[in-house]
Amino acid sequence: GNYNILNNGGTGWHIVVTRGNGDNYTVNALGGFNIGSTTVIDSDRNLTNIKELNATGRINISAGTGITEAYVQLGVTNTQSSAGLFLDASNGGRKYEMQSTVGGELIFYDRDNSAYRARIMANGNFKIEQNSLQMGGTVVIDANRVFYASTRVEINGGGAWAYTRLNNGGSTMWDIAANPSDNSSALQFRPFGSGTNATLMSTSGNWTINGTINSGAITSSASGQFASYLR
Repeated sequence: GNYNILNNGGTGWHIVVTRGNGDNYTVNALGGFNIGSTTVIDSDRNLTNIKELNATGRINISAGTGITEAYVQLGVTNTQSSAGLFLDASNGGRKYEMQSTVGGELIFYDRDNSAYRARIMANGNFKIEQNSLQMGGTVVIDANRVFYASTRVEINGGGAWAYTRLNNGGSTMWDIAANPSDNSSALQFRPFGSGTNATLMSTSGNWTINGTINSGAITSSASGQFASYLR
């Protein structure tokens, strides 16, 4: 049969253990469930003081009305250097970890190879620790920070300057730039990050050179005084 206790008011019985068919029993706790003197399930049905949870099946977590952080259903808190989760495909795969560190970073760690793979840094930057960045099966940035593109590279100046900067050890050597509001979108070559171009080519193909031309022989298929002088 069932196991009952008298309630505090002495007016009725509380069923502590309900016996089902055979050896099936159900424990009914009004306050909570303790192991020794330690509560492991409280009166709100929360698991607490759990040392380790081992499950052979799937754990499903659904957000209830009592959750104050609506987008967080699973929380991990650790007072050590990091708090993390691991995912382990133990039948030949790898054990990967996601760790939130005391330095404010989110780390992706390959435990099987003892290697950091990537991290979101405290300032929001994304860092690849090793090897390359791929799009599909194509490397777009390799381990030496060389950028690879197919067909074209687009730079949108948004109505202002669009340019490529060539640096040496942090110092600007050349800006190759164009601006629809400056020389009518002419292609300009500006040295040392200067606001003055050394040379430019207009959209019609005419060159303006603000310096001396040093060259070998110059030939022309055109006619006229300048062409005659060249001949």
